[in-house]
Amino acid sequence: MARKVFISVLGTGIYKPCIYGDTGITTRFIQEATLLSIGAKEWSSDDTGIVLLTDYARTTNWVVPDNKRFDKVNNVEITDYCGLKQRIDALGLPFAVNDISIPDGKNEEEMWTIFTTLFDQLKDGDKLYIDLTHAFRYLPMLVLVLTNYAKFLLNAVTVKSMTYGNYESREDNIAPIVDLLPIAALQDWTYAAADYLNNGYAKGLREMTETTLRPLMKDESTRNRDLAFIRSFSSTIEKISNERIMCRGIGIVEGKNVDSLIRAANQIEEVTVAPLKPVIDKIISSVNTADNDSDIQRCINAAQWCNDKHLYQQAITILQEGIVSFFCKRHHLNINDRVERGLVNTAFDRMINDDDPSQYAQDNSSKIEEIQTDEYFSNKELINLFSSITNLRNDYNHAGFRDKPEPQRVKTMTDNIDEYIKTAARIFLPNK
Repeated sequence: MARKVFISVLGTGIYKPCIYGDTGITTRFIQEATLLSIGAKEWSSDDTGIVLLTDYARTTNWVVPDNKRFDKVNNVEITDYCGLKQRIDALGLPFAVNDISIPDGKNEEEMWTIFTTLFDQLKDGDKLYIDLTHAFRYLPMLVLVLTNYAKFLLNAVTVKSMTYGNYESREDNIAPIVDLLPIAALQDWTYAAADYLNNGYAKGLREMTETTLRPLMKDESTRNRDLAFIRSFSSTIEKISNERIMCRGIGIVEGKNVDSLIRAANQIEEVTVAPLKPVIDKIISSVNTADNDSDIQRCINAAQWCNDKHLYQQAITILQEGIVSFFCKRHHLNINDRVERGLVNTAFDRMINDDDPSQYAQDNSSKIEEIQTDEYFSNKELINLFSSITNLRNDYNHAGFRDKPEPQRVKTMTDNIDEYIKTAARIFLPNK
């Protein structure tokens, strides 16, 4: 069962009493107020709390001897200064709140000690509730980095709350508890957008969009047509991504998802989800939405997209099958029929090897000859291109386990794929 985990840092300052948020209690410690505001009294015994504290914080604010502290600034002794441990114990929480010692963080070694100390407290599936009010110096940044680190290394870790008690902004001695979760969410947005733009994986981007849009769509005051178009946009991006990663040729040739993306993008008048604003334009350009007017162009665009994302096997596969589909349509062959697609491949084989004595070629010689008379087949560059693509694709698909021709080096393969896509564009899209 997933745990709820409260995490906070205890400082060393002399904290003055106030009411935080709508908790209704007067306290010196934001940790006490935050535990109440997140509903920790309703948590279970399986949940836990973590308070990080230095040795000095332990004696000044965790357990205060005789509940007394001397205020040097005002030169007065405070005689009712109850430590945080005593305040938390009085809440009667159903789970333990553990005091975890950390160093002062004066150097890099101590910084990493703090990092690993906190990380070692976490488990798979933890739901984190983080208070950053007294996180000194670089510690807020360290906690932000650690949450992403935990999401990566531990399964299903999520940040449910990240807050800051803004004592300085109090009015009538009531201080707001500021929601910092959008900062953590912005990191998730950045990772999801980068994962798509760099690697082609759109699942995270679509999930982030859904998570952000869901409460907005439920609320009548925020629900609008733009949100529906943004949802359609993110969903379609994932469809296009999966289509290309999984080499779904029919979908690529038909271009329906790219058309849907263009429509959704054109209908969005205002991007109300702030992190999506700079991402949408990049995504639109990354799928070449302006060039979706022919089957071969869609295939070349998809191959280029895969190549840009280092999906080389998909790129070379889509490129070759796109060329075959192009000639199938020109000669009224079914692009879904393996046998009829084979006629195009055989026509190329005959041009490359001069002759094909197979029974298959002899039985279909008239159709193959018709394809060979296509004006494109008079282009030597095309014939050489198809031969090179076939060779590279075979090398790739057989993992280089062959002796003739010799397997290509990785750098040669990637360079060649890039060049083959450019050559195909020059042959089939001369005016683009």
